Amino acid sequence: MSGHDLSFYEGLEEEEHHHHHNLETVIKIAIAFLIILILIKLASGAVLKGSTYDISLNSLNNVIVKVNTEPSQQMIVKDGSYSFNIPQGKYNISAEYFEDNLLKYKDFKEIEIKDDGEFVYDLILFPTFDEEDTLFKDVDFSVPYDDKTINYKLIAVIIIVGIILVFGGYFLFLFYKKKGEAKEEKEGKKHETKSTKSETPETGGSTDDSDEYYTKILKIIKEQKRTTQKEIRKDIPLSEAKISLILSEMEHKGVIEKIKKGRGNIIVLKDK
Repeated sequence: MSGHDLSFYEGLEEEEHHHHHNLETVIKIAIAFLIILILIKLASGAVLKGSTYDISLNSLNNVIVKVNTEPSQQMIVKDGSYSFNIPQGKYNISAEYFEDNLLKYKDFKEIEIKDDGEFVYDLILFPTFDEEDTLFKDVDFSVPYDDKTINYKLIAVIIIVGIILVFGGYFLFLFYKKKGEAKEEKEGKKHETKSTKSETPETGGSTDDSDEYYTKILKIIKEQKRTTQKEIRKDIPLSEAKISLILSEMEHKGVIEKIKKGRGNIIVLKDK
């Protein structure tokens, strides 16, 4: 091979090496640009955080919290709270709590993030029926069918007895419900009579007892942070109607806030 041919091949190798170096440079620049875009997107997003509670408003750990961002995010709550960085948009957030590989509590909500910043969204997990469903899977409720041995009289008796039990249970429920309501009404009237006697002629307004119960209820709400009207009744010897009036007065004054949850309300102090 002549010196001219050798120089030609060396030039080709050098040119190929130069192209390879340029390709590596382009790839590095593209990767750096992609990383910068991701960081900008994360920096311009919002922070969604909150705490996890059970139905009694006790802090709940080991809860799996998921949010369907792109890509989806998931974390296991260890200190009673969670936090996600998410961009603006509509999302589904779910929370699940397992015991012995069975789903015991869960919650699911649809949320919308409209602005950047920090948003607090607490999750209250409600009981599920997965454990009961698992137990019933192993039970065989089928009845062997034999046309020759069917006792129609016995079936009729069983149906009639079942109907009687259902209606009997329903009427018992109504009886005890009315009895409980009458008892509550009687207690409420007793406390209202006491309050009326302690009213002063000058004011004719709220009594000392009302002010005392107002203060006690406010103290309970401050101590428990979040509570329900049912929980307040355990510590305050007033009728449900009387407590409801006091809570309405607090809400009207802007002291508390009622958050709708299912069929009831969660009562919290209103931020000032």
